[in-house]
Amino acid sequence: MNRKDGKCDQAYMPVDDIEEAIIDLLKSLKFSDQDRQELASEISEELASEQRFAEIDVKQQKQRLNRLLAEQENLLQAYYEKLIESSLLKSEQKRITKDIKQAETVIDEADQRLTTLNNRKDRALALAGSLDISKAYIKARPAIKRHFCQALFSKASIDDQVTMHMQVFRAPRDHNVSVTSVQWHEPINVRHLTEAILALSLERGKTTP
Repeated sequence: MNRKDGKCDQAYMPVDDIEEAIIDLLKSLKFSDQDRQELASEISEELASEQRFAEIDVKQQKQRLNRLLAEQENLLQAYYEKLIESSLLKSEQKRITKDIKQAETVIDEADQRLTTLNNRKDRALALAGSLDISKAYIKARPAIKRHFCQALFSKASIDDQVTMHMQVFRAPRDHNVSVTSVQWHEPINVRHLTEAILALSLERGKTTP
């Protein structure tokens, strides 16, 4: 890795080569059916609370909307029976109309949130079912890559066999970086893997037409 402060006495290793070594390591990794089932279960559970909150919002606002519509009908009935003046009718109708619009807005937003969550869940479960870690890792942002690594292993030892090429003005080096040993998580850390899959599903959702 690149060190600008000069305080590290470890040999320089190019970051890109280390990345390639990690990718080669991940290519050999295979998920069992049980791993995929646990991952799918964790994904569903993670999104379930958000879905419940959206469903509660829809339910509560629909109940509020029904009350407002009933209040509106009762108000008109009172006016027809000459129990209230037209001025009160108008002011109350204005208030009820405003509250109805607010309730309808919340319902629309919650419905959209539910649709987004359901689509995201579908994408995440599809990713979990067909997951190729090495391919997903290549396309992932650094934060997601960290989740993948934390899910799969606690430590990896890296070796670099350097070949020197002496020339007149400089001495370039060829790096041959490889993973010499790895401490796998047994079982896989499903929590971190779920975070990675959910992050990937969200990014795919942003690019979906």
